[in-house]
Amino acid sequence: MASDQLRTYKHKLSADDFVFAFTATEADFALRADELRNKGVERLTTSLLRERLPGDDPRSLWGYEETMFTCLMAVEVNAPEAESAIQIANLYRQVPNLFLLRSRLPSLTLKESRLTDSDAAESVCTNFHIFASTIGGFGVVQFSKIGYVRIDGASTTSYFGIHGASTTGNFYIDGASKIGGCRLSGASKAGDFSIQGASTTGQFWIDESSETGIFKISEASKAGAFWITKASKTGRIWVTGESKTEFFDISGSSTAGDLSVDAKSTTGNFWIKDYSTIGQFNIEASTIGKFSIERASTAGNFKIVDSFCSGFEGYELCASFFLQSATIAQMRLTDCYIPELEIRSGCKMEAYFTNSQINLLDFRHLTLSKESTVSLLNCRVYACLMVEFAMQGQLYMRQLQPLSEPFTWYDAYKQVGENDNDTIANNQNQSYHQYRLAKLTGTQPNQLNIAESTFRVSQSSLGKTEFTSCDLGSFRFEFSNSKITEVFMSGGTVPQSNIVIYGEQPDTLAWEEQKVSAYNQLKKIFDGQGDVYWATTLQAKTAEHQERLLRLRRQGEQTWFSTTFWDLKTFQLNRLSNLHGESWGRALAFTLGTAAFFYLLFLLTIGRLFQPTAFDWALAGQYFQFLDPTHKPDFVKQVNLSFGAYAADFVGRIFVGYGIFQFIAAFRKHGKK
Repeated sequence: MASDQLRTYKHKLSADDFVFAFTATEADFALRADELRNKGVERLTTSLLRERLPGDDPRSLWGYEETMFTCLMAVEVNAPEAESAIQIANLYRQVPNLFLLRSRLPSLTLKESRLTDSDAAESVCTNFHIFASTIGGFGVVQFSKIGYVRIDGASTTSYFGIHGASTTGNFYIDGASKIGGCRLSGASKAGDFSIQGASTTGQFWIDESSETGIFKISEASKAGAFWITKASKTGRIWVTGESKTEFFDISGSSTAGDLSVDAKSTTGNFWIKDYSTIGQFNIEASTIGKFSIERASTAGNFKIVDSFCSGFEGYELCASFFLQSATIAQMRLTDCYIPELEIRSGCKMEAYFTNSQINLLDFRHLTLSKESTVSLLNCRVYACLMVEFAMQGQLYMRQLQPLSEPFTWYDAYKQVGENDNDTIANNQNQSYHQYRLAKLTGTQPNQLNIAESTFRVSQSSLGKTEFTSCDLGSFRFEFSNSKITEVFMSGGTVPQSNIVIYGEQPDTLAWEEQKVSAYNQLKKIFDGQGDVYWATTLQAKTAEHQERLLRLRRQGEQTWFSTTFWDLKTFQLNRLSNLHGESWGRALAFTLGTAAFFYLLFLLTIGRLFQPTAFDWALAGQYFQFLDPTHKPDFVKQVNLSFGAYAADFVGRIFVGYGIFQFIAAFRKHGKK
């Protein structure tokens, strides 16, 4: 066997330069070496085959005694420039290991070869090692198959190509090695790629329905651009350990797993387009360029923590977002479905959400910095939570509408790297949907228990937040211990009967105190804007709940005529007379009614009422004199006034005058300046 292989390839390079060594175990090495020398291979010594790659199992060269292994090895090869390439063709022998040590070759190609014996029941995958060597190019083409590829020891390869439905195992690029570029095409397949140890690679092209495993770039390594196109597929892409890459272009119905950049790493732009799909997108303590996902492409959820992003743009996207200590130059999401949008403290961003639906808008435990601007335009929201929220930047909510119920969504991540069976994928999606919806609507301690469209403001300061044409009156508006007096409201609906107090039981002191605070602050908002209608309407609501508050406080008092007692009577009389300034009709009825009561009482005291004589119709006309608080006591002629008559007249003047004042106040409510 050895002599046949030597005759086949001896014309490529001289025996002094290129060594094919066939051995079973180290014990019979001498015999094999003598046999090779007899066949014309010179300068073959035991030291050559005893070369080891650092960290490798020494048996990788020799195998086990029980099994016949063959090793193909090139040591200290320096091919002349005239020899443009070395091609290993039609090789179907079992070759467990292919080693290239301290050598320089223009190119090396495996063509129509399988460096493993698939027919053997206990076959061993071929492993290809390049250590401290330089190759102009390496190709695996035309249905060839090899095992893992290891490039180590500051080796250099100008190009690595896997084409024509060929298959390789994992790639390990380590020890400050360099690869000019790598391309998979023609439905080829490769395992995982590990680029580490300050290694450097050029661009990666994965196209024509090719597939790879995971890409991991770590330990301060550098990689060029990634092109994943034409229905190709990769596993997770992970850039970590202060590594750097150029841009990522995923297009043409291609699929990538999770995209992760962490540990002070840096990448260029990300483009996801043409019906392509990615998994989760996680950025932590790193810097990335612009992220753009076009219509008809899908993605998993996004998490950006303690990182910088030069831009983010998405259309018709269905994904959740978690942002914390993130700096985003500009973020635009249009026509999107967002199950959860969580913004945490430390963010500096300019974000615009347009024509989108959001199940949960989460501003809990957040101080929106002065450098931040967040705008929601024509969005529909099921739950907006502002808890321990402080507004220092700019927050604009325009044409905000409530969602009657949370939407269900498609989680693209569940199909990335998962079983392709549609039934299994659908079941996984359904399970995931139920879990996320349960977090929003469930009643367990770790769930939010939101049963209807809710806008919650608790322990917060909304600063100069602007609400324009927002339907706040259709939300369940939950309020507690917050400052909203600087808010701007224009158009839309205003919270009134839909205000509930978060964390308190109805008809308690705390409930009514917070109601008074909410309505009073809303009233001040419209006072400042010169909107008299809403200011007086909310003033009435404030007084209504102030009365309820006084009634609850009064229940705990023992003294009859306390300050609370008189304050309560004042609010009750104000409600009775003109509905806290809201109803001039009620004020008119109050004035006419009280005047009639005291006028009849006056007539009774002077003996002109309930007499057997005919009714004096002049008394009816004198009622209108009684309506004048400045009338004379003797406006009814030819009577002697008793103490009771004077008392009825005096008290009647007070109530009539009060009624007239309440009538004027209610009637002029829209004319206040």
